[in-house]
Amino acid sequence: MGAQSGFPAGLTAGLAATPGSGEVSLNWVASEGASTYLVKRSLASNGPYAAIASLSSLSWVDTGLANGTTYYYVVSAVNANGEGANSNPASATPKPRLCRRNGWIRM
Repeated sequence: MGAQSGFPAGLTAGLAATPGSGEVSLNWVASEGASTYLVKRSLASNGPYAAIASLSSLSWVDTGLANGTTYYYVVSAVNANGEGANSNPASATPKPRLCRRNGWIRM
């Protein structure tokens, strides 16, 4: 199903979330007709999603997150006519970095 006339196509696939320590890196595929992308986050897979960033690039890093908490993301494409549909959700759980010293692993 295509986008409503003049609106950017929805991002139905291609959103990837990669966890780091206290952060999640997001990457997605371009949407035809988009001028910016709206990144939204939730603590539940079914939302509600709150907008946390508006940008023109195809990647973004969400920082200052709690390790061990699962975060859910969707991205929508935006142009002068409005906002397209949300992407499928992607999730990630930030984890502390492991540090190996003297044979021990510390968190």
